[in-house]
Parts: sequence; C-alpha cells; structure tokens
Amino acid sequence: MSEGSAHRLVAVIARVMKYLLPVAVSAGMVVWLFHKVDIRQIGEIMSSGVDYRYLVAMMVLTVLSHVIRGIRWGIQLRAAGIPRIPVLAESVSIFGAYALNLLFPYLGEAWRCVYISRREQCKLSTVVGTDIGDRASDGIMILMLMLLALFVARPYMDRFLDRYPLGEAIDHITTSGGLWIWIAVVVALLVAGDYFFRRTAFVKGVNRSLRRIWNGFVVLFHMKGTGIYIVLTFGIWICYFLDT
Repeated sequence: MSEGSAHRLVAVIARVMKYLLPVAVSAGMVVWLFHKVDIRQIGEIMSSGVDYRYLVAMMVLTVLSHVIRGIRWGIQLRAAGIPRIPVLAESVSIFGAYALNLLFPYLGEAWRCVYISRREQCKLSTVVGTDIGDRASDGIMILMLMLLALFVARPYMDRFLDRYPLGEAIDHITTSGGLWIWIAVVVALLVAGDYFFRRTAFVKGVNRSLRRIWNGFVVLFHMKGTGIYIVLTFGIWICYFLDT
C-alpha cells in the first residue's frame, strides 16, 4: 500500500470513529442503565401509570435549565477572555456533562472543560476556573435555600438530628477540635511546600495553573452582564423547583 493510500485509509477510519464512537458510547450507557430493569414492567407502567402531560413538562423544564446554564456559563467564558461561543455549543457542553456524570461523578465537569478548551484553543486551567465559578454560583443558591430551610423548618430539623445517630455524628464532627487541627496542618504543609520548592519547575507550573483557575473564577465579580447572570441563575433554580 502506498503512503498516500495509507493516509487516506487513516483519514477514513478517523472520520468513521468520530461518528461511530459517540453512538457506541451512548448505546453502551443505555444498556448499562437498563441491564437490571424489567422492561415488561416498564411497558406496563408507561401504558397505564404515567400522566404524560407532567412528563413532557418535566422534559421541557430540564432542557430549558440546561440551555440556560450553558448561556450563563458563556457569560463567564467571555469575561475570562474566551471568544463568544454559539448557544448550541454552550448547550452541548452542558448536556454532555450531565450525560457523563451519570457514569461517574464530576466526569462531566472535566469533559465540558476539555471540550471548550479544545474547541476554542484556550488554556484548560482558565476554563476550569470559570467552571468553579459556575458551581460556586450554584453553591450560593444552595446556601440561601439551606438558610431559608433552617429558618422555616428549624424545630423539625432539630428533632430529626436529636432523634437519629446521624445528628450526633454531624454534631461530633463539626465540634471536634481534631478535624480543624488536621485541616490546619494540611494547609500549613501545602503553604510550606509551595514556599520552599517555589523555584522548581513543577511548583511554578502548579502556581501558574492555580493563578489561571483563580482568574477564571474571579471574573464573577467584575464581568459584564452580572445582572443577566443573576437572572439566569434564578431561572435555572426556578426550573429545578418546578421540575420537582
């Protein structure tokens, strides 16, 4: 086989794999998810035990929440210096992330960062920083909901924690001095290691990546479009609430 024919064959194989591999992975995920499911029982439930109006509404809300999340992340990416990305690509990054999270927790977060980094030819650490900021926004919303729940349902939660061993375990961990001492020791060792080995290539590379991650995160506080970002954040969580 000539060199030109070999190159063409490799190109054809690469093109086939580009489309065949995602389909194969998707099919494998479906088989894995349903390998212990009684399909006949599912058929009976779907034919007589499902109100499809609620199912369709849930699907619409779920899709909408993912699209909103993609648009919201795009605001952060642009603030970090990454060119505007089409809404379709933003949505694909979120749908792909949630699909892979079904296989392994946080695998989807890594995938969407790599996807955007390769698509836009930008630093992965910068994209990771915006991803951390994206999740930090959700963390703030969760914290607000927790505070609201503590305010509204505090007596019921106190009774739950007093009644079950889980409450005693949580109280012991949070009030134990040993936990905080270990955290302080680990932080001190990391800081000392960074200081004493700061001239090595490895530590310099780690610090550069951490700075990019930090820069990708802090765009939350000085980016354009903060107002629409907040509106989209509430939009995501309103979709979740209506979904529930």
